[in-house]
Amino acid sequence: MDDLTAAPSSDADEAPADDLRSPDGFLSAVGALSPLDRELIHALQADGRASYASLAAHVGVTEKIVRGRVNALRAAGVIDITTVTDPGALGYRYVSLIGIRATGVGSLQIATRLAHLEGVDYVVVTTGRYNLLVELFSRTLADLREVVDSRIQALPGVIDVEVYPYLSLYYQEGEFATVQAKPQRDLGRGEPVTEFDAIDKAIVNRLNANGRESFRTLGTELSISETQVRRRVARMQDAGALRVMAIANPMSLGFEVVAFVGVDCAPPASTVDVAEALSNLASVTYVAICAGRFNIWAEIVCTSMEDMLRILDSGVRQIAGVRAVEPFVYLDLQYRRVQPASSPSSGADRSS
Repeated sequence: MDDLTAAPSSDADEAPADDLRSPDGFLSAVGALSPLDRELIHALQADGRASYASLAAHVGVTEKIVRGRVNALRAAGVIDITTVTDPGALGYRYVSLIGIRATGVGSLQIATRLAHLEGVDYVVVTTGRYNLLVELFSRTLADLREVVDSRIQALPGVIDVEVYPYLSLYYQEGEFATVQAKPQRDLGRGEPVTEFDAIDKAIVNRLNANGRESFRTLGTELSISETQVRRRVARMQDAGALRVMAIANPMSLGFEVVAFVGVDCAPPASTVDVAEALSNLASVTYVAICAGRFNIWAEIVCTSMEDMLRILDSGVRQIAGVRAVEPFVYLDLQYRRVQPASSPSSGADRSS
């Protein structure tokens, strides 16, 4: 990707965040990336805090080149180095997927307006019964109702809205290349949960804004030692409650066919058993157990339509307890990191 040319940053390993991120925070779906860019993204998805020196040794170029490429990828909005964590650490108790039926003309414009609502991290223009799918984080159920009733349904072109509150965000994996050949493994019952105190939440909030922020700077800002920051981050990581990694739009990494799949389950298999089986399938990156028309929503990331057909027919539809499957292929995706919830009394603008 020859147009990504950024000068190296300072000698500090952690690059600044705010001046590197695209103005609206959304991740770009670029047409082509160089092999070096892809290698670096893959390494940063495994460990978003990997030093430039270790990255350089891994890809076989100089540290200066690596620093410039990573800064350029961030500046162009191809990647964002942030946290994957319990939504509660960011101030949210509820997550929902929202299916929206809208007039065919203007779906992209509606998607852009939806993407700027507080708590929205993911907006898809898709095929099927819904024109758009939106993932929304909410502090309370009253907030969820207010956003759906007053902000989403009020948008011009929106005809109908269907809400799927998550009962469990069961599985998520952002390393798209690795997940293509996923070994069978015991994933446990849903995402690990740990208790976050006020300092933990403050650390997560700052790493959410810039996953490569130095622990020394974090300690100074929070009036604790660098060692305390390091220990708290290690504890959350060891518990599986926090990851720092590069997130990227999969459609920019050669995965041209991505779909959310609604799954209807049938007894005697439990919904959790079906979710576990889905989580073990190659190409499945996300599994949420929810209330509503579908029992489960899963995301599948593939390189081709043939790949998608194989996963659906030989994988998803063969799972015991799966009664019906409804795929929604992405036509367009607007994707960004989850912003921490604003205080109810802050008066933050939540309009599009």
